[in-house]
Amino acid sequence: MDGDSVVTMQTDGHDAREGLAPVENPFLRSIYSRANCLHPRAFFLRIDGRCSQDCDFCNILEEGGSDFSSQTGYIKRMLRQIASLKPHDAVVNFTGGEPTLRKDLVMLTAYAKHLGIGRVVLQTNGIRFKDKVYLDAMLRAGLDDALISFHSHIEEVSDRMTRAPGTWRKTHEGIANALAAGLPVSLNAVITSDNIDTFAETIDYICEHFPGLEGVILSPLQPHGRILNRMEKFPTYTELKAPIRAAAERLMAADIHFYLSYCENPLCWLLDTFDIEPTPEVRQYIVRRLNANTCGECHLSTTMDKDKVKTSKCETCYMQDVCFGLWGRYNEHFGADELRPAPFPDGGRRLRKPFSVAPYISQGDRVFAAGAAFRGVPIR
Repeated sequence: MDGDSVVTMQTDGHDAREGLAPVENPFLRSIYSRANCLHPRAFFLRIDGRCSQDCDFCNILEEGGSDFSSQTGYIKRMLRQIASLKPHDAVVNFTGGEPTLRKDLVMLTAYAKHLGIGRVVLQTNGIRFKDKVYLDAMLRAGLDDALISFHSHIEEVSDRMTRAPGTWRKTHEGIANALAAGLPVSLNAVITSDNIDTFAETIDYICEHFPGLEGVILSPLQPHGRILNRMEKFPTYTELKAPIRAAAERLMAADIHFYLSYCENPLCWLLDTFDIEPTPEVRQYIVRRLNANTCGECHLSTTMDKDKVKTSKCETCYMQDVCFGLWGRYNEHFGADELRPAPFPDGGRRLRKPFSVAPYISQGDRVFAAGAAFRGVPIR
């Protein structure tokens, strides 16, 4: 059985998790699949800070937005460097802001493909795909995939979240157009207090109205950017548990892959959400998957450590060495009482080379654990 393939849940009333080895658990396999970890092999180019929406939860832009826009020549030089570094299987992800506001995006996409870049992915709100002529131009230029934001099936809720009234309909039409044109599409659904109560309905709507999706990213908020000004909209992990579990089950039943980041969310919460026992076999499986996903080479996990912490609860957790920890800002605002550390089993011990190097905090001091210099070396 391949370690990256996705196992769908049984639907005959039998619990598909009973007695399963870690490699067979559909939730664990999906979360740690290679498909969930593109960063080590992908180059993310934030080519524009401008945006046609104004999401109140944006973790990239501060209030007021940005007029930043990379020069065309600079982006082309970056693409040439990427092609020289990875001449065969490079992945370029154009992101922003909203990249489709650029007049040169079609040309840049075609240029990337001309250089031999294997995949060009676009992160977008999908508004420009309402224009079928523009969509066709992007497809002819060689666009391979699109990740489109879709946070609610309710127009008023979505427009409140994006602070861009009238754009929900354009995004909806853009998604439908892209799927009809044969473009592989995944959706990104961010969860805030505005949509958490209707999130299950949104997932139902997605499954029914957008057949053929590649997957849906279930995105708990990150405590960066604008959301820090409105933390009352930030759901806790306790509040997220039920809607995340229901969404994952619904997507699996519809044969749509769900993405849920294992490096952004505490491992104890992930395991608890999906009723996965933190056994030695599970930890061994996670070690194998982190190594297979080359997480030690990931620029995202490396820089993320500065924003993460390990609390006093983490110090007693058997899974601490394969967990990326808790967002420091989350800990400052909500505390860590929700965390459920896994007890050490009889004979259990820490890994010689822990993966995450997020600092442990004790009585206000930030102390790095052993292995803090580790990066890019197989964990064991």
